[in-house]
Amino acid sequence: MTEILIQAGLFLCAAGMTGGFIRLLRGPDLADRVLALDAITVQSLVLFAGLALLQQRVEILAPMMVIALVGFVATVSLSRLIKQRRP
Repeated sequence: MTEILIQAGLFLCAAGMTGGFIRLLRGPDLADRVLALDAITVQSLVLFAGLALLQQRVEILAPMMVIALVGFVATVSLSRLIKQRRP
């Protein structure tokens, strides 16, 4: 039962990532694109966590930490860029 729920969650997360990619490509503003990129980063972390649970492997957690760190730094730096552009 748990395995089915994890797979359903992974499917829903992948569907959410699809919406995020659409917003990333078509976003009317740079801020919308930054938020979409941040959402995609979080959803990719959820996908990695779900795969780690399904496969019962701990080795996947190290790339998750790298993705989380890179996503955080990218979001903060892009937010500062947006703040500097606006008067």
